[in-house]
Amino acid sequence: MAKTLIIQVRSIWESFKEFRHEYENAKKGKMKGGYYLTFANMALFRKTITPKRLELVHVIASKKPSSVRQLAALVSRDYKSVSQDLAILEDNGLVTFSSHKGRKIPQAAYDNLHIKIPLVATQRVNNPPP
Repeated sequence: MAKTLIIQVRSIWESFKEFRHEYENAKKGKMKGGYYLTFANMALFRKTITPKRLELVHVIASKKPSSVRQLAALVSRDYKSVSQDLAILEDNGLVTFSSHKGRKIPQAAYDNLHIKIPLVATQRVNNPPP
């Protein structure tokens, strides 16, 4: 079964509301489940999920490189930059690593990525959740 990660931009308030809703459903035995990576604002999303990093995830999933060096060659980038981007992708759960004969082998953690970005953000700055 394919694993899908939903990457979304939501305020802390919206995330809390959804968590509360899911918690109530879980108590009733109605779990939705799924994998989510949520950013509190667009600036943080853009800083973390860059086009070059998305390209790395795509190439890892489609070409299955046998090392970080091979991945760097496939995307025509230097090893150091690719390694730094992979560390950020690993910290955010988008890639994992296995090892074979001393080589780190990058692997896509998910089969699909769905990116959800609201066109209009809701703001609840001064009104904390009840």
